[in-house]
Amino acid sequence: MNEPLLTILTPAYNRRHLLPRLYASILRQDVPEGSFEWLVIDDGSTDGTEEYLAGIAALHPGLVRYETTPNGGKHRALNRGAVLAQGEWVMVVDSDDWLTDDGIKT
Repeated sequence: MNEPLLTILTPAYNRRHLLPRLYASILRQDVPEGSFEWLVIDDGSTDGTEEYLAGIAALHPGLVRYETTPNGGKHRALNRGAVLAQGEWVMVVDSDDWLTDDGIKT
């Protein structure tokens, strides 16, 4: 599999209740399969975020990746994500945001 052109990087801390909206918007993107990845850095959440991410990563192994780190703040989560990103480009999308249906294509 080729490396994705874009990594959507999302830092998250106790945002389990917000991630489904962002996830749904990512699934609605009309771009070629494999052209992007969604990388979530779970910053030590205690609200079931890790379990949620494990479930969707298992459903979409080429699309969704996540890593859980000890809580250290958004800046550390973003730095870790920058190291792990496989895309040539990185776009930060916070856990309380979502993409328009043509967000990646545009």
